[in-house]
Amino acid sequence: MATIKEIADKAGVSIGTVDRIIHNRGRYSAQTAARVQSIIRETGYRPNLMARNLSTSGSCRIGVLLPLPEQDSGYWSLPLGGIQRAGGELEPFGLSLEIRHYNRYHSAGNNSFAAASSELLSEKLDGLLITPLLEPSTLEFLDRVKAGIPDLPVIFFDTDLPKAPRLSYIGQDSYQSGRLAARLMNMLVTAEQPPGVPRILIITPDSDNEHLKNRICGFTEHFIGELEVLKVTVESDHNLGIFHKLLDSELQEKSQKGPPGGIFVADASAHFVADYIVSSDSLPADRPSLIGYDLVPENCKWLKDGVIDFLLTQRPAEQGYNGVNRLFRKIFLDEDAPEIEYTPIDIVTKENLDYLVDRKAREVL
Repeated sequence: MATIKEIADKAGVSIGTVDRIIHNRGRYSAQTAARVQSIIRETGYRPNLMARNLSTSGSCRIGVLLPLPEQDSGYWSLPLGGIQRAGGELEPFGLSLEIRHYNRYHSAGNNSFAAASSELLSEKLDGLLITPLLEPSTLEFLDRVKAGIPDLPVIFFDTDLPKAPRLSYIGQDSYQSGRLAARLMNMLVTAEQPPGVPRILIITPDSDNEHLKNRICGFTEHFIGELEVLKVTVESDHNLGIFHKLLDSELQEKSQKGPPGGIFVADASAHFVADYIVSSDSLPADRPSLIGYDLVPENCKWLKDGVIDFLLTQRPAEQGYNGVNRLFRKIFLDEDAPEIEYTPIDIVTKENLDYLVDRKAREVL
């Protein structure tokens, strides 16, 4: 695409004259305008609206609300990296980020959702990026936001609340993700387990989360066999002993059929199950197949060692990065984001792990 200088050179006029004709201001002759406009049509030149708007629009402040980076096995550090990368790129154009973290497992104290969201309300925000894991608290917060700033653009990432007042959702299609996990598990248990009806244990946090409920729904509707569900949030109390005791009960004591053929972990904590499988003396040598989510370091370790068979990932750094950019373009250019922007569902194995981890690292630089 041609530049203003190239158009000016072809028309034999100054850059200032081309700029006045493009923006319909100042003095120029009709003949010169016709010549410049003809060259613009020939070259397909389009004015850089962002640069023009940014030069006159001042600054903007985007609020970000997400869990503590170390929670859920360090998962939240991944979207945070993308958010910070976008913020660094757009800082020269007047963007500043107000990032607040909350403890998703405790409702009191300085790191609670209420405290973090109240801090954001005290800022003069032009946009809001949030992961709405705690549905009642999120809806109450958004009611307060809309009461004070009715037109504030809000984007959700990672988790969606379709009925909430938001501009856009950026993240995984959770139902299709669960369906994909079921197809992978069907192949594993058919290929690796003895004949008969396969039995699978689903492990999910005990918190009420729309995102995980949709994953489990997709899995249960497309898995062929028996299913049992164990609800336990390891990171809520950091007590692996209790978790392993519950696994003992589910895998050994409760069932007369022996251990399940596979285990599906609906969040980033598959590595806790891998720890148990490796350390358990009571499981048979042909261990259960194991599928989980997200490229947190411990999951990557066990995937590489062959204890985790598959990890599914939703490109969290990309979600954070795109969320900031979408809000920025809405604020400065009044450019609406798509109502739903699904990120790809990647299937990660030990064979392609190094490539995808390298890509993830590049995303957050």
